[in-house]
Amino acid sequence: EAQLYPSLTRIDLGDNIISELPKSIGNHPNLLDLSVAHNQLTYVHPKIEQLFVLQKLQLPFNKLETLPHSMSNLRNLKLLNLTENRLETLELHICKITTLTDLRVSHNRIHTVYQEVGLLVDLQRGDFDGNKLL
Repeated sequence: EAQLYPSLTRIDLGDNIISELPKSIGNHPNLLDLSVAHNQLTYVHPKIEQLFVLQKLQLPFNKLETLPHSMSNLRNLKLLNLTENRLETLELHICKITTLTDLRVSHNRIHTVYQEVGLLVDLQRGDFDGNKLL
């Protein structure tokens, strides 16, 4: 697939009615910041792993229940904002993104946080407020 706007470093798709991040999202190799806040997002394509330099991924206020395992390959990600979605667990593959310094998962349906969250040694902010943690 062709790379449209290969020098693009930031995309803001907030406040639309987007229901999925398609495969073509991986066609932006220089993307540093992706925001898809306040949409109807239920699916993130595994090709998101091709955003090798991505530092900020903001997906708050959507309808996400799961995230692709390929996200663990986002080795430069610093901020992951998943506030106000429908996540029930903080998935183990998220704990493999050891570059995270800011993880926001408040107001989901999370009831379990695995001990592997301890692998996030650079984490400076972890927002788990408003979940159903035991």
